[in-house]
Amino acid sequence: MNNASEIIKLEEHELEIVKDVANRRAFAFDARKKEYSMVELRVMGIYRESYSIEELRERKFDLSGVVTSFDGVSKRAEKELTIDAPFAEGIRKWQLPIDVMGFRIISTVFPPNTTVLPHVHSELKSGIKSGGFRIVVKGSITFEGKKYSPGDWFFIPNGVPYTFTTDPEIETTENYWYGHNAAKGHSRISSPIPSN
Repeated sequence: MNNASEIIKLEEHELEIVKDVANRRAFAFDARKKEYSMVELRVMGIYRESYSIEELRERKFDLSGVVTSFDGVSKRAEKELTIDAPFAEGIRKWQLPIDVMGFRIISTVFPPNTTVLPHVHSELKSGIKSGGFRIVVKGSITFEGKKYSPGDWFFIPNGVPYTFTTDPEIETTENYWYGHNAAKGHSRISSPIPSN
């Protein structure tokens, strides 16, 4: 299970995110430091968005064949591949144990009447398009005045502030494809910021 004491070795493009955040938020940045605990990153306002293919392999997730929601590996991912959700309480969020080039697929379960507070994910350098493509599976999401029901979808590019509210009566489940790619690889971390 993902926990605060977890140490991750950051790739060069991920260290650029840390450097940028440190500069913007007046934190010290040591260019020689390559490993960070999730506690250190969260203090800076940096959150885990996904796991790399290498991390899935290290955790013994087999990426070579068919994987379904009925497989034991799917339940294991729900416990071991948890993702941060800093803008709402009570959310369960995890990465599915599959490899889709350039994207990580995340499953999220929201308690009834959850409001995801307004925030924005930073646009990336070099004109690389990233963002989240969401599909409602159960319940509903109200986004920009429209109610999205099972099977409905929407895409929010990085750099666009957003907020939404889930079904007031029942849990809402969504699957979303999240691409937070940098010029040199997939980034496992990001630094979303509150917006008004």
